[in-house]
Amino acid sequence: MSVAEAREKLSGLLTGYALTQAVYAIAELGIPDLIAEGTTRLDDLAEASGTDRDALFRVLRFLVGHGLFLLRDGAYELTPVGTLLTSDAEGSRRNGARLFGRFLPAWGEIHHTMKTGESGFGKAYGKGLFDFFRTILPTVRSLMP
Repeated sequence: MSVAEAREKLSGLLTGYALTQAVYAIAELGIPDLIAEGTTRLDDLAEASGTDRDALFRVLRFLVGHGLFLLRDGAYELTPVGTLLTSDAEGSRRNGARLFGRFLPAWGEIHHTMKTGESGFGKAYGKGLFDFFRTILPTVRSLMP
């Protein structure tokens, strides 16, 4: 592996959280479903999803760069990867994205876990993982296929 390849790999590792959160946000907001249903222009997507146009543009541009969407002549299209974030796709991962995106605060405490051996999840949420799941069980059930 060349130094340039190693830097590129490390850059991807260092910014992976941003990609996870961007995928979580667009799944939570239903953006892939809107595109699949024919709402493909930025202004229309922002209005239909109740999002800020400029912020949505930046997130979509980021995700175009990661292969979830295409942008052609001002219209967004789903790639095969982006299609997996629609509600009715065979093998849909929309609900998985919606669930895993909620774990960022716990991963943000990994330094604490490594230093103390205590649960980062507990530090982030004030309760352990299973207690957390019990409190959000109805939400978790709604996110499962």
